[in-house]
This record gives sequence, structure tokens and C-alpha cells, in this order.
Amino acid sequence: PEERLTLSGRIAVNEDARQAITARFPGRIEDLKVSTEGETVRKGQVVAQLYAPTLVAAQQELLEAAKMQDTRPNWLAAVKARLMQIGLTESQIALVLEEEKPREYWPLFAQAAGTVVKVVAKEGGYVKEGEVLLEVASLDQVWLELEAFGTDLEWIDRGDEVKFTVEGQGTKAYTAKINYVDPVLNAATRTATVRATVRNANGRLRPDLLVTAQLEAKPKDDAQLLVPKSAVLWTGKRSVVWVADPQAETPVYSFREVQLGEPSGAYYAVLAGLEEGERVVSEGAFAVDASAQLAGKRSMMQPDVGLTAVGDHAYEATPVFREYVQLLVAQYLTYKDALVQENEGLATSTLAKFSALLAREERLTGGAARAWKERRATMQEAIGAAENSVEGYRNLLATLSESLYATVKSFGLADTGLYYQYCPMAFEDQGAFWLSKTKDIRNPYFGDAMLSCGETRETLN
Repeated sequence: PEERLTLSGRIAVNEDARQAITARFPGRIEDLKVSTEGETVRKGQVVAQLYAPTLVAAQQELLEAAKMQDTRPNWLAAVKARLMQIGLTESQIALVLEEEKPREYWPLFAQAAGTVVKVVAKEGGYVKEGEVLLEVASLDQVWLELEAFGTDLEWIDRGDEVKFTVEGQGTKAYTAKINYVDPVLNAATRTATVRATVRNANGRLRPDLLVTAQLEAKPKDDAQLLVPKSAVLWTGKRSVVWVADPQAETPVYSFREVQLGEPSGAYYAVLAGLEEGERVVSEGAFAVDASAQLAGKRSMMQPDVGLTAVGDHAYEATPVFREYVQLLVAQYLTYKDALVQENEGLATSTLAKFSALLAREERLTGGAARAWKERRATMQEAIGAAENSVEGYRNLLATLSESLYATVKSFGLADTGLYYQYCPMAFEDQGAFWLSKTKDIRNPYFGDAMLSCGETRETLN
């Protein structure tokens, strides 16, 4: 089967095309002529003027060697070679000989051409020999960097074609081929970087623009037996499916317990219980089971197991759904930490990932389905109405925190526990909650202004 994956990410500088412009000799930067990211630099262009007293002695030696060139010609040649090695040109050396006195100020030339992507040096600062002043890169080709959840990696491989759109450019679509899949997952976000190199002839693909990508993919192991997630019903720890009888003239189904492996997109790997070619009910499995109960026949779903309510607000959930909740919480925690740091850019990019994850369809039934549908709708509506600012994102955080708290209370987490923390002074003393992975208070509603304001109200396991 094929799977359409939606991935979010950004445009990044092609690190293979990044080069450093360094100081060829030590000195103080008197005039930094290139000081802004995005400027274009030509090879050989003057990028800074340096006060370089350490070159004075070398120039004095040059003048002394010039006076003795008739008797010691090799000395003059050796001094010239050393000066050229540290960055002086033949014309500059000739100028010193013509003026017959050392110079204290020297221009520094760019050793490479490209667009400035990082400015390290500061005017008035001292630099050592070999120290980086600027970093430049060619933007003729850029990297497309996407974040893929661990459960989706089975569907992604090098050579796969990906189509993507860029923020601010409407529906214009670009295509690229994946050439790198990070073998290591990010421990905080549970994602791996998927990369493609993209031609950028018109320069519209600027670094750090956000992108949304679509990938039509197949699992890496084509021989693996898969079953749609929608076909699987969970009864406690058991997973079962309805299987069609191939010999029956009219539709006849029987249920069968199956052993499942890791999820792959919209499918589960089947380890045991099904054979290739068997047909299963992929849509309406619960309706088939309900019909069996009404007919007085054996049902795979028992009244005391499955996704039935336990108490007022708790539901038994499948391990897969708990993993999904864990992924949501991981993105939420990164978003919350960005607000602690008042990092609007990180909050924006993380919120885009959280929103994309929230759009995934997860199959639940009964009260569990209704509860999750309401909480997801609340979060999606709040995200759609949020203002793109730190304060707007803090208002949104309050809604996300309450909805995720209720979700964790209802369904639980796959592993890590959380702390539910409260600030009584948020929103003009109305108070607000947030979730944290650590017990230490790091207030996302005030940041550095009141970093430790708040208390832990509950520990969630």
C-alpha cells in the first residue's frame, strides 16, 4: 500500500556550500565593511580594514631586505613570500617598498564569494590569525529540512520524491528528492530530520522559511504484511480484526486475533494471525461487531474491555494512541519552553508541527472518541484564532494546557510523567496552568520577569 505523509519543516542553508572568511593576520577591526546577513560578497572584495601593528616588524624586515637585495637577493624573495602567505598582495608589497615605510592599516579581502549567512566579527574588536569574521554560502542550492515522526520513518527512504509549498508563496509547489534521513531521533520531539537538496535559481527559497510537504511513499520493506489501522479493534490487550470468508456467496465475516508490530503511517505491521491476500473490514468494523451482538452472535468486543469509560473521565486507550498523545505533549513542551525563553520564532515553528500532528486522524470509539474530538476541536479553534506574537502565543498556551491536561488524565501517557503547574498572577491575576516535564518552576507566562512564579498542583503519571 501507499501512504501520503504530511511533513512540516523549513528551508535551510546548504552546509556543503558554506565557507568561512577568516583573518589572515591578527589585528583590530577599524572598519567592518560587511556587517549584515543577506549581503552578497565577491571573492577578493574588501570586507574589513584592520589595524595590524604585528605586521610592522615584517614590513621593516622587507625594507631592510630590499636595501641588501644586491648582496642577499634570496632574503628579499623569502620575506615577500611570507607576506604573501599571510594575505598581502604583490601590489601591496610594492607599495610598501615604494613608500619606504611600514603601514599599520591593511584591508582584509574575502577568500570566497556568496551570501553572508553569519556575521561573527564586530567593529572595534580584536581578531587572531585564522579567526572567522564572516560565513558565506551559495544559495543557488538550499536544503529542505523536514521533521518526520518515528512512526513515519518506515515509509521514507532516500530517492523518494517530495512536493512542498512555502509560506507566503500560496499554492506554488516545488519538488525535490530526499537524499538524507537522520538515523537518530531527537529525544525531545521524537522526530528525525529528512533532507532534500533543492535548486534555488530565482532566490525565492530563503533560509528559515517554513514549508509543508507531501510525500507519496511505500514502506521500505515491500515484503512486510500490513493491515490498515482502521481495521483493528482493541479489546484490552488483544487486537482483533473481522476477516471475510472468501468461499461465501454473500458477505460472511469472522473475527480473528492478530499480533501486530510497529505502526507504519496508516498501517500496522502484522506479525501473526493473517495471511497475504485475506480481506479484512477496514471501514465500519465496529458496525459489523454491533450487528453481531444484535443478532445474538458472539462479539469480539466484551462489555468490560476495550475503549469503554472507566470512572467519569478516564478511558482505556491503545498503546498507539498513548504514543500519539506522547508526541503531542513533546511538541507542546517545546512550545512552552520557547515562551519561557520568549523565543517567538521557535514558538511559531513548533506550533506548526503541533498543528500538523493534531490534524492526524486517530480512531477511537464511544465516549473516548467524543471526548478526544471535543478536545482536539478546542485546540484547533484556539490555534486558528491565535495572534502571531509572544503574548498571543501565551494566551493560546492556557487553552492548550487545559485540553492536554484533560487528554492525559483521560488516556494516560506512553511513559514520561508530567507536572501540572499554576501561576496565580497570569492574565491579570486570573491565573493559568501549564504542563512541565520538570518539577522546577519555569513560568511561560512571564519568562525572565517572573521566572519562578508558580507552584506544582499535580503530578501526572
